[in-house]
Amino acid sequence: MKPPLLKSKFFKLRKTKQFRFHPLYYDADKERLEERKERIKKELEQEKKDMSREAISMRISFAHKHAQRSAAKDENRSTIRFIVILLILLYLFYKIFINLDDILAVL
Repeated sequence: MKPPLLKSKFFKLRKTKQFRFHPLYYDADKERLEERKERIKKELEQEKKDMSREAISMRISFAHKHAQRSAAKDENRSTIRFIVILLILLYLFYKIFINLDDILAVL
C-alpha cells in the first residue's frame, strides 16, 4: 500500500531549531539587586496581607457591634409596641365593661 501523497517526505517540514542563549559574563551586583527587589516585594505583599487581615477583623467586630445595637433597638421598639397595644385593648375592655349594663339593657 502506498503512503498518501501529502504524507510523503517531500512535504514534511523540519522542526524549528531551539534558541539557546549563553551569557558571556555574570553580573553579581545585578543579581543581588534583583534578589533584593524580589525580597522587598514579598515583604510588602506580606504586610498588605497582614493589614487586610486586621481590616477584616475590624469590619467583623464593627458589624457584630452594629448588629447587637440594632437588635437592642428592635427589641425596645417591639416592647413599646406591645405595651401600646395592651393599653389600647385594656381601654377598650374597660369601656365595654363599664357600659355592659347599658348594652344588656338594650338586648
